[in-house]
Amino acid sequence: MFRRLLLFTMLLFSLGAMAQEQEYQVEFKTNVGKFTVKLYNETPRHRDNFLALVREGAYDNLLFHRVENPDKASDPIEFYIVIGEFYLEKELKAYETEERGEMPAEVKQRYMTEGGTPHLDNEYTVFGELVDGFKTIDKIQNRETGENNRPLKEVYIISAKIL
Repeated sequence: MFRRLLLFTMLLFSLGAMAQEQEYQVEFKTNVGKFTVKLYNETPRHRDNFLALVREGAYDNLLFHRVENPDKASDPIEFYIVIGEFYLEKELKAYETEERGEMPAEVKQRYMTEGGTPHLDNEYTVFGELVDGFKTIDKIQNRETGENNRPLKEVYIISAKIL
């Protein structure tokens, strides 16, 4: 009996090791084009909340009400697509404060080679990344805006679906 249980446990352990978490991607169809985001499994609460909202149709026929960097006045349905910039090491010094401390060398290196938005560090959770539709995001970002950074010509999500 012990031997069977051991084999069963080993079999389950082997199957568990082989199984990988599913990768989720969401495609957004907007009035200016499509874009696709990949959601990170490392942030399961944010990923699952976002997927639930997509399944409920919460983003269908929804206006982009701001085209800017986020402030901290968000609500549970909002998400931000942030386009990062490249930084020089001396520019990154400005983001090192007594509260935040010194930026680790590997983080500095990523900002210098991959870009990013250091002023949002420790403020927001990054739970995905854009994998397709960079031109669409450029179109949205470059829209002329008026009061409260609202696009003068409406930009809206027609639909969102899990791929």
